[in-house]
Amino acid sequence: SIGYSAGSTIQGNSIAVTCAAPTVVGISANGNASAVNVNTNILNLSTSATSLTLLQAIVVNSTGANSVTNNTFNGLNATGILTTGGTTSAITMGGGTLATVNNNVITNISVGAATSTASPTVDGILISGGSGVNVFKNKIHGITTAATGISTVVNGIRISAGGTTN
Repeated sequence: SIGYSAGSTIQGNSIAVTCAAPTVVGISANGNASAVNVNTNILNLSTSATSLTLLQAIVVNSTGANSVTNNTFNGLNATGILTTGGTTSAITMGGGTLATVNNNVITNISVGAATSTASPTVDGILISGGSGVNVFKNKIHGITTAATGISTVVNGIRISAGGTTN
């Protein structure tokens, strides 16, 4: 998690995490009214947890003209036999005015091993807040789950809250 007092740029990082934790986050930028720019990062996250809470590669909950661009997601995997589903997302934009999510490559998201009974929510991109968020030219493919829970949901792009999203 990154805290900051003025606009920040997080770029050019290669982040690989393999663990058994129920909550895994690659980059989390939460702050004040200044924009954050997250670009040209490579992320590969994996957990073997069986009770998944959160698996998120990039989370931005700052106000301002945030930008998440040109990132590559090579893997976002929950490999355990899930009994609790949780939420998995490559990009979560939870705030911002005139924020931008573009030119990201999101692939190889797999949640839950065979015989998983949980109901996970799996998103390539989640817009959960903000106003005037622009989402364009992203490549999203290879999102799968073996979970059989009745409320299992798989989304390329999901808008759950916020103002206008383009």
